[in-house]
Amino acid sequence: MTNRIASLVVCACLLAVAPGCGAGNKLTDVRGSVTIDNAPVESGTIHFQSKAAGKASSAGAAIKDGSFQLSSRLGLTPGEYEVSVQAFRKTGRIVNDPQRGKVPETMPINVADSPQSLDLTLANQSTLQLNFSAAK
Repeated sequence: MTNRIASLVVCACLLAVAPGCGAGNKLTDVRGSVTIDNAPVESGTIHFQSKAAGKASSAGAAIKDGSFQLSSRLGLTPGEYEVSVQAFRKTGRIVNDPQRGKVPETMPINVADSPQSLDLTLANQSTLQLNFSAAK
């Protein structure tokens, strides 16, 4: 009986420690700025897809006023990523949205060089400055 209790205590301790294993290489909040032709992206989305073989790590976030932030809960790790953006700009018109009422109309910006490759590191995770170009 004592051996059985000791085994349960050891298993419980291992389970408590296991989630922390490998957590040292996870990135904290990844954040930065996104521009197209050196102008901040008013609104859009950004998506990170790992280029590592056999690794299906990806995450995305909204872009607002040229900035984005990916939560550490998404589990990105340092490495090579393909970064894609979808960007929108205001047209100057107001439209009636059935769910939100009157809102500024937006239209997509054709991005010429999305996706881009990026080496995401502990050193650059909170200071990313991504510049894309609009298609001509």
